[in-house]
Amino acid sequence: LCGCEAFGPLWEVFDADVTAGASVIRKMADPASQDRDDDGRRIALPAGEALTAAALEEGLAAEAQSLWLGLPRGPARATRQQAPGIGEWALYRGSRVTVEGSFLLEGPGPGAEGIGDAATLGGRAINRVQGFRTAVDHGALGRLQLVYEMERRMARAEAAQQEASFAEASALQEAEEEAEEEAEEA
Repeated sequence: LCGCEAFGPLWEVFDADVTAGASVIRKMADPASQDRDDDGRRIALPAGEALTAAALEEGLAAEAQSLWLGLPRGPARATRQQAPGIGEWALYRGSRVTVEGSFLLEGPGPGAEGIGDAATLGGRAINRVQGFRTAVDHGALGRLQLVYEMERRMARAEAAQQEASFAEASALQEAEEEAEEEAEEA
């Protein structure tokens, strides 16, 4: 069983098109980076190159198909202060890195879900993304087994309780029938 784990920094996006069908992140930068251009602005990197470099630094496969890009579902203000929790990300698998270094997303992308839609966000497009990788969760099978064992026990207990209730109802009905028969005889 698998899940996703974050890797690399929470990237600041400078140029992206996540409308339905386009789904490309072009330029982004590490907000913690001190690299600046001559005008003092943070240097934007091609998104695909930056993600693959971050993956290689952590010893991960650098192919776009093995990487995922997380777009925050929450408000932009909250993501500026800290990275969202794992359930607050919309994850999209990478398709490929283009010749100019952009990162293409697989499938219809975030625009199909209304994520990153400038009209929905009050004129603001996506400003932060997080790299994710597929991770095997070795403990998941054991947790699933525990959950199913608990469900089996609960089902057995409920069945026994229903059987006991049925037996009580049958005994009560028999007692009522006997009482009616005795009343008719008397």
